[in-house]
Amino acid sequence: IEKLYNLCILQKKIPRVSAVKDYSKDIDNIKIVIELQKTAVVDLTVKSLFDMTELSSNVSYVIRAIQNNAPKLFSLKELIDGYIDNRRECIRRESIFDKHKAECKLHILDGLHKITSNIKKAITIIEAADNVTLAKEALEKTFNIDDSQAEAVLEMKLRRLTKLDKDDINNTIKELQDKIALLSSRIQDVSVIDDVIIEQVKDIKDKFNDKRYTEIISESKNMKM
Repeated sequence: IEKLYNLCILQKKIPRVSAVKDYSKDIDNIKIVIELQKTAVVDLTVKSLFDMTELSSNVSYVIRAIQNNAPKLFSLKELIDGYIDNRRECIRRESIFDKHKAECKLHILDGLHKITSNIKKAITIIEAADNVTLAKEALEKTFNIDDSQAEAVLEMKLRRLTKLDKDDINNTIKELQDKIALLSSRIQDVSVIDDVIIEQVKDIKDKFNDKRYTEIISESKNMKM
């Protein structure tokens, strides 16, 4: 407000301003009224306000980053291209990791699915075995499962083992198969990864797309305060 008063009234750098008045209620509700002379041109006054005050400001900066283990000076386009390349590689690696994790889980569920065909028999085998090794071997032979699948069965508590539901396992298997198919498409097709990047950028835009706080309103002298 003080700066506006100096510019408009004392120094007259913004011409044809007759008064600068403060109608602010508090720090969060600031309202400044600039009264113009009859000969003033509103658009020119607004332009002067943008040019001479902090209503608008330009920031220049040097874009320097590391590329291929060496510092580099980037243009804006090069920076955007570098960001996209980096996101592509990150998403590809994340997809490979998530795909492997989902495949391991699917493999275990396939084993549990075989156990659900005769849970009572599996429990009998476990209870009759003298040790874990023998129980594992018996489960593998009886249900045609491998070492990791048999170990997953043996690690389950008896109460949980008896409550295994074939339909629930089938549904989870279907979900994992769909997830693996999606992750595989990301790994193999860069256009699918680009779709992910676009959605991520949209989320960033929605999160940080704040509107301008300052509002410039042109009104007559008869306006209500």
